[in-house]
Amino acid sequence: MTFLPDVARFPLRIGADPETLSHLQREPLLFAAHYAALQRVVKWPESILRITSAVNARYAQHDEVLKLIETLRSQVPMALSADLARSLAEGLELHDSFQQDPTKYAQTCENFLEAYRRALAEEIDAGEDSATGRLEILSALMAFSPAETQVLRYALCCTVHPPLQLFTRLFCEQRVDRNQFWQITLEMDAKTLSTALSSRGRLAGTRMFHTTQTHPSLSEFWAELLINTGIPLTTCILQPLEPQGSSGETSRLPPEDREILEALLLPREVGLLGINALLYGKTARDKHRLARGLILASGAIPYTLNPDIPDGDRPTAVMMAQRLLAQRPERTVLVVEKAQSVLTRVYPEVFGFMGFLDEAADAQPLDQRLLGENPIPTLWLSHEANRLHPETLGRFLFHAEALKGTRADRKVMVESLIETLPVAPRTKLELVKLEGLSEQQVSSAKSLAKITAGRSRRTYARHLLLAAQRSQKALARKNKDEARMPVTQYSLDYLNSAGRFGPAKILQSLRLRPQASLCLYGLPGTGKTQFAEHLAQELGYPLLTKRASELFDKYVGESEKRMSEAFDQAEEEGAILLLDEADSFLADRTRSRHQWEVSIVNELLQQIECFEGIFICATNLYSHLDIAALRRFTFKLEFLPLNFEQRWEMFLNEADLRNKPLSPSQQADYEERLILMKNLTPGDFATVKRQCLLLGESLSPQEWLDQLELEVLAKQRQSEDYRAGEVAA
Repeated sequence: MTFLPDVARFPLRIGADPETLSHLQREPLLFAAHYAALQRVVKWPESILRITSAVNARYAQHDEVLKLIETLRSQVPMALSADLARSLAEGLELHDSFQQDPTKYAQTCENFLEAYRRALAEEIDAGEDSATGRLEILSALMAFSPAETQVLRYALCCTVHPPLQLFTRLFCEQRVDRNQFWQITLEMDAKTLSTALSSRGRLAGTRMFHTTQTHPSLSEFWAELLINTGIPLTTCILQPLEPQGSSGETSRLPPEDREILEALLLPREVGLLGINALLYGKTARDKHRLARGLILASGAIPYTLNPDIPDGDRPTAVMMAQRLLAQRPERTVLVVEKAQSVLTRVYPEVFGFMGFLDEAADAQPLDQRLLGENPIPTLWLSHEANRLHPETLGRFLFHAEALKGTRADRKVMVESLIETLPVAPRTKLELVKLEGLSEQQVSSAKSLAKITAGRSRRTYARHLLLAAQRSQKALARKNKDEARMPVTQYSLDYLNSAGRFGPAKILQSLRLRPQASLCLYGLPGTGKTQFAEHLAQELGYPLLTKRASELFDKYVGESEKRMSEAFDQAEEEGAILLLDEADSFLADRTRSRHQWEVSIVNELLQQIECFEGIFICATNLYSHLDIAALRRFTFKLEFLPLNFEQRWEMFLNEADLRNKPLSPSQQADYEERLILMKNLTPGDFATVKRQCLLLGESLSPQEWLDQLELEVLAKQRQSEDYRAGEVAA
């Protein structure tokens, strides 16, 4: 065992004091326990050694020791080891001679007491290299008083030295006036001891050690931290917050939340107390990576608790970690995960074992101390914020919800993990499409591809992507997100819209205030859905798309319920809600044949009124919409077929004619053919481009025009067939 002068010093003081010595003289078992506590730390006279040697010889055999333990079991309130049982037997044998001449025993205790006082001073000076020195450092960090430190020393000795624990328990169980025992043992008067044990004191507030009715003790973690001098204190408590493989999906913060948190976690004024922020969100969201990136962006260094710290010791470890970091010259932030298990509403323990009952009504609960006294900024992470006490939640300076990450967030994560790998941009793009993809999934896919692909780059990329997709399936996640990647070069300049407020103006306004309802209408392929996807990407929000097939239900009331759930989901994920085929839900109520048709429109209008995010509906049949419903939309934007300038610019891009010389006759021919295409839309260009990608072919400018004409002709025939069907009906 690590050398602890206090292990000897405390019982030596009992043996040297006349008051407590008289109790030892009257009770053999109490004396035997006292002797056992000192047996290995005192150099006993020859007369005592002769008696103890005879006892050791008597109980040298294992069977004899077992019999001895069985005999003592009914008299001793704790389990006995073979060594402790032998020590008690020696003490019981010595009691007769002790009764005859107690002064010799007291003088021996007095002589060694002074020696151990000197040893204690040397151990304190040794700092982290000694258990006593480590305890002094801990006490200084926690601002314990000398009396509180003395109590902590005794608790450590009781924990690591079973004979001293046994002696303490026996004495406190048999003596009525326990406070006298503790005053003598700890060398302090009643008032000082009462203050040290007060539930309003710092020692009680940390809950560093626990008590029974007879003795104090430290947890196994804190005892090991103090006596295991080979590991620095800081290493036992803290570690840098490094990236870790998490199966949680990429998460994000709203820009305004990120701005506030970065300023809060790196305040201009150093030394402010009580800077705490709560980062909460679903279990499936990777808050660890989000917190690390946030702190590094603020210019501070993130730390977290050593993961080996048991849950019951984490609150005290948080206090210790905060104070260790406060001593460092650099700016730091402590990240505490599972905040709901640390910030518990627990009040300081009443130390009744010492005979001082103090039940202060104004004692601060543990969570209040943790959030009110921290000397460095602390970021608390939780997936169960609702488990925190309401008063605890109110003490955080800021609350930020980790929202579902967007494709842009996944792109940053994927590129950081595979930027040095032999992977084509197309493979990276396919990985980014995987909704909810986590850092751990990418890391595992990398490991698989490294093992199975050999030296083939193409095989490596294929196996990497396949492993990630299979992982998505096992985790019940989508293999693509809601937003589609444009196959043609996308620009708001290629959208032809009617009205004063065009797409660019609307995007600009939503950047300033992301709360509005938009109705996008026009012919198929004019870019309505693509504009919604572009808005989500530019604003940094995920896109939640709902269609009629997902919301309609054959049972009365279920469609309205699903619609309400869609808005709730969008609000929870911080997403833009896109309702495609909106004419199915917002049909003119004056033409309704059934009551449920009216109910659906009413439900949707109510949800639009209450929704505090961005709601977009898209339709090809504007004339079928309910007139009253249209008044609910902030913007109504009509998308038209491409004008000539837009057609020409898109043609130059997709036919690869940009910056290439054209003869006047060629240009005139191309322009004439483009002008004659009725209702040409960006969707027509996208269809032809997808044909090229699927066939793996490149088209000449003439072939591009041929295919575009075929797409336009197909739409015209479909429109004519539709009108003919209406006439026939």
